[in-house]
Amino acid sequence: MAVPGGHAPLVLDMAMSQFSYGRLGVLKERGEQLPVDGGFDDSGQLTRDPEVIQATRRILPTGYWKGSGLAILLDAMAALLSQGRATHAIDGVERGSGGGSSQVFMVFDPDQLGGIDACRAMVDDMTAHLSQATPDESGRAVRWPGAATFHRRHNTTDVVVNPDIWMEVQRLASDGTLP
Repeated sequence: MAVPGGHAPLVLDMAMSQFSYGRLGVLKERGEQLPVDGGFDDSGQLTRDPEVIQATRRILPTGYWKGSGLAILLDAMAALLSQGRATHAIDGVERGSGGGSSQVFMVFDPDQLGGIDACRAMVDDMTAHLSQATPDESGRAVRWPGAATFHRRHNTTDVVVNPDIWMEVQRLASDGTLP
């Protein structure tokens, strides 16, 4: 991803893991450890040992500096696409307002991208793979984007409301403030 700049562009070329397998190989050859944890050993413990991570293939996803880089590029692209403000400029006019925040919603027609069946198969394969991962806490399920909300909405008919907010709504309704 790249966004041109007057002095220098914003450019991001990265693997979606914290360290690429190429980087693991280079560090392994040098006999060096990773600067931060980069994956798991065969006991499920975090490790900085590139050789162990290569063996288990349990590499950590993007975070740290790569996560920050991704956030910066996505912020710049959202501001450009929406013609809104980038994060650094949000509170420039009215402190704390969040006015002019950039929001981009992308919707793709699966029929233009291989069809709905191909889309569903890919997502089902991906979530099946993710659900087989070892959770970081025993007894908890592995989650992926949207999983918790999907399960909550499909496994309950209850609506959770903060009791303090509900009391305020009732107070406003009883004093005639609400229409």
